[in-house]
Amino acid sequence: MATPKAVEDLRSSLSDLLDRISRCEIDLADRQLVEETTRRAAAEAAKERPNRIVLTGGLYAVGESVAGVASLASAVMASKDAVKAVFS
Repeated sequence: MATPKAVEDLRSSLSDLLDRISRCEIDLADRQLVEETTRRAAAEAAKERPNRIVLTGGLYAVGESVAGVASLASAVMASKDAVKAVFS
């Protein structure tokens, strides 16, 4: 069972990721899709019982899309770590 702190950390991490994506000045080829996928992950994390597969799959896709942007890639890793903490 996830602790409330782990769930809050996940939600905060996804919010930070979305904020970083929207403020990123580097031209992302799939910016709209990356933002939409991150919003979906955040919506999933907001559920009472979030789905681990939906979260990890979405973050994998976002991570692949932003791999060349260090600040975004590190934010994706933080979110992936937060997912692991919730479901460990």
